[in-house]
Amino acid sequence: MKYTVKQTADMAGIASSTVRSWSRELKAVLSPTANPRRGRERRYTYEDAVILHTAKVMRAEGHEWTTILNSVQAGDRIPPPDSPNFRYDGYDDGDDSYAPNSLVTELTASVARYQGQLETIQSEYSSLKEEAALLRERLLEAEIRAARGDATREERDRLLAELQAVRDLLEQMERGGGVEASEPEQRPWWRRLFGG
Repeated sequence: MKYTVKQTADMAGIASSTVRSWSRELKAVLSPTANPRRGRERRYTYEDAVILHTAKVMRAEGHEWTTILNSVQAGDRIPPPDSPNFRYDGYDDGDDSYAPNSLVTELTASVARYQGQLETIQSEYSSLKEEAALLRERLLEAEIRAARGDATREERDRLLAELQAVRDLLEQMERGGGVEASEPEQRPWWRRLFGG
């Protein structure tokens, strides 16, 4: 998973401008997307955020960049706090505020996106059910007219094919989307017409 400069800054507990400048200092140990070519957007991994947080702590202790690089290359890491909101001392800009964990923000956005997709699927499902009901009515009318000799067999077969296509779509949505089937089992036209 890749994070923006702001999300990485929130995770590492430093300002966005600090993330950018420290990315150049720590280029040797960060992912390639942390220092992309000109014109490309910076993207960071969680490991990059951990390295930046490690640098923040070591800089606060007075360590030079060469010491920090050697320490990180040796595998030393100081992960950011685990709480959803963590306090940071605003090392670069003097801001003493809470920085939201980007994972919570990202999950909230994902839930909203999936909620929208679910609403779209439910709407499509309702539309298909309505279409199936209308086609069933038209088919029944065609079957009655065919029994009286008023409709052609081709019209009846065409409506039957349309209804079957809609039923197939509904079945697919019910199986794939986890929607409970609510369609009653269909009886042949002669039983619906004459009972049984």
